[in-house]
Amino acid sequence: ATRWSDGTSVATSFEALGVRILPLHPIASGYTISTHVWAVSDWRLQAWTLTQFEKLVWIDTDAVVYRSLDWLFARPGMWAMRDHTSCADHGSEFSLGLLVLYPNKTDYKSLLELAPKFDTADSGHKSQSLLSTYFIDVHGKPLNLLSSVEASHGRCLGQASSPYINPDGSTVQGYWSTPAFVHRSGGWDSEGYDNVCFSPELSKQKYYVGVSILNACQFNPLAAYWRTSLCEALMIAGILDLTSIVDFCSDSCYYLGEGASCGGRLNATLAYPEYYAKTKGMPEPEVSGRRLQQ
Repeated sequence: ATRWSDGTSVATSFEALGVRILPLHPIASGYTISTHVWAVSDWRLQAWTLTQFEKLVWIDTDAVVYRSLDWLFARPGMWAMRDHTSCADHGSEFSLGLLVLYPNKTDYKSLLELAPKFDTADSGHKSQSLLSTYFIDVHGKPLNLLSSVEASHGRCLGQASSPYINPDGSTVQGYWSTPAFVHRSGGWDSEGYDNVCFSPELSKQKYYVGVSILNACQFNPLAAYWRTSLCEALMIAGILDLTSIVDFCSDSCYYLGEGASCGGRLNATLAYPEYYAKTKGMPEPEVSGRRLQQ
């Protein structure tokens, strides 16, 4: 879409943030991908056509940049974040949450020619498999993997080794390993909840536990940073009139649940007996679903 729901131009809004929007185009018919989902997803391969740039850092939008990534431009070669399936720093698979690439139209054409062979891959791994096969197996260009303290998934926060070490060799106590780039916030252990805090969808953040109703993202160390960054950017861009955004950016709605469309009260913290008993809770969509089944 080129316009917001109120008719405002997307390009004009982003110009206020110093961002230039470049268009994506449907893939040429000679390279048609078999499924609609991947026909659209593969449009992002057009990053390799942006040859006006020597080097690009490709990042997914469901993420947060917590520290500067400028240093990536000084590193030679292609780099990607590690696919932290088990949150370990020794996996050999990469994730497309963050990728450093060199635009080249020959590579772009070759990727399109190779892409149909991966149509049977599941949606979460098609692009990874395509790029891995082309650049590593066919082209012989290694994809270097970033450390967990440079780029990681939100569900792995707190598990990266800290660079902050005491004179005796022990790690400085406290939380000193926030990655520069965090892909998806993580969330309740069920499908559909792997990015609850880097999203303005308040219903998935609302968590029922015993007598308490919490916003789970108020307990996430990066949620407030992401929310503040989003709301300030939308204010500068002049697109704060969308209902979901108005509610999400309202402190009384976000922190207290106050407002006609905010779904009711929130507790600032949970009851002690439930906390110390490690009482299991449930997000609002699951609670609502069970009510409908009864």
